[in-house]
Amino acid sequence: ECNLIPHTQDVDFAAHIEEYKPELLRDLKNGTKFFLRRILGRVNDSYEFTLCPLDKGRPAMDLFWMYTTSNETWVGGTGGDGTKYKYTYPPGLWVDSVTLHVPDPCGGR
Repeated sequence: ECNLIPHTQDVDFAAHIEEYKPELLRDLKNGTKFFLRRILGRVNDSYEFTLCPLDKGRPAMDLFWMYTTSNETWVGGTGGDGTKYKYTYPPGLWVDSVTLHVPDPCGGR
């Protein structure tokens, strides 16, 4: 939507699956200000975490893991009924700001 989304109750983040380390789950379960509400998918396909603040407040956070092939980057999603979705991003959609890589879904507007 290229703007803040007023009708949502969570925040979505994405990270490349190559950055995933199994210790992350342990760290998220111990000693953070969040609890791990759910894990969906598998490491090699559509991995997703939902984290919620310990005080039960908002926002909840979804962490999607991104997968890259030679012609696209994609994240998987799982619907409430278990239906799997694949959201693809074509090459060239990323903005490189020295060391920070972020998608530019609005085409540089």
